[in-house]
Amino acid sequence: MKTDNIRKRHKAHSIYLSKAIDILQQRGEIEFPISLEVFTSLSSSLESIFTGILNCVDELNLYACSILYRSLIEHFYKGFILMNELVKNKSDEASEHYQQHLFVAEFIAEQMGALESEDIISGNNIKPDVLKYILEKYPSIEIEKENQREISAATKKFSFREIIKKLHLDFSNEFANKPVADFFTKMLPEYSRFSTFVHGGPYAQKISKNLTNNGLDDELYRLSEISLTMLCTIKEQLIMCFRLSREEATPILTTLCNLRAENDN
Repeated sequence: MKTDNIRKRHKAHSIYLSKAIDILQQRGEIEFPISLEVFTSLSSSLESIFTGILNCVDELNLYACSILYRSLIEHFYKGFILMNELVKNKSDEASEHYQQHLFVAEFIAEQMGALESEDIISGNNIKPDVLKYILEKYPSIEIEKENQREISAATKKFSFREIIKKLHLDFSNEFANKPVADFFTKMLPEYSRFSTFVHGGPYAQKISKNLTNNGLDDELYRLSEISLTMLCTIKEQLIMCFRLSREEATPILTTLCNLRAENDN
């Protein structure tokens, strides 16, 4: 199965967005610098996953495509909540928490896993002091005990469950952006359905087998199409990090939406 149409739209979207950002940066009117940094980094990660998805689609590799698709959804929702907070609060606060506290929390989780593995191998049944272990292993790192509560709160805020709760609450508002709210709702069952591919469950094998026998091309195209929408939606938030009036931002965002839209070309 070829992905020429999707690659063409992705390229056109990327070129236009890159030129728009270059112009805005030359003007030097960055309003939310931390958000710009976070969305730039997140966009790069999404691009890598998206490239992998298209390669899997071309190779008719549904299983690998589904794993990457599930990962893309999780990245997308992280960007989605940051986008929502930026638009609502006109502040870098959410991006700053994501950049600092979530980074520390993920590092702690990684070290906790390493410590638990060591305990299993050594037969140690005593509950470890993870913070003490980290500070002894990495003495240059400063993690004050009074900051742990703040880090824990930020970690919870960016968990998938909390993201969904927060977005559901915001999009239940009668003034919510209906197309955005509809897409948010559409993606929820996708996340649950494709989790089985990440966790190696037998249900994933059943889904893969059934689709391979019937409807493989349609499913692969569907995944690549939704993936393009997720990727571009997050990348477009780079524009919102600059000091722009609604009259300036609207035509840029409208053009970007049109470039990524499905067409017959």
